[in-house]
Amino acid sequence: MITFQFLDWFWLILFALLMVYFGAYFYRLGKRSQSDFFLAGRGLPWWLPASSVYATHTATDTPIWVAGVVYKYGLTGLWYAFFSAWCAVSAFISTRILVLVGRFWLFFGLALTTLQ
Repeated sequence: MITFQFLDWFWLILFALLMVYFGAYFYRLGKRSQSDFFLAGRGLPWWLPASSVYATHTATDTPIWVAGVVYKYGLTGLWYAFFSAWCAVSAFISTRILVLVGRFWLFFGLALTTLQ
């Protein structure tokens, strides 16, 4: 059985206090508005949310999925990973194109839907 020494308790208590402090601090920051909570007041540089999304995507589930695909289909199974990445990139690009076309149509006063 492992028993905690003084330094173990010190770091554990310090960690817990820091988590409570930062939780209360960021709770107060995020309470201003929904935009502040979800989008940080739109004040973040583009690379910060992008790196967060990338880090979330490449957490533990992606390597485990890729390892499972390679185990099941061999090295040719890596094409599944490349294909899914290609689908994600193409979906992002097509969304941006639709947004640009929509802005173009709105600029010239053309209606995109019957609701406009």
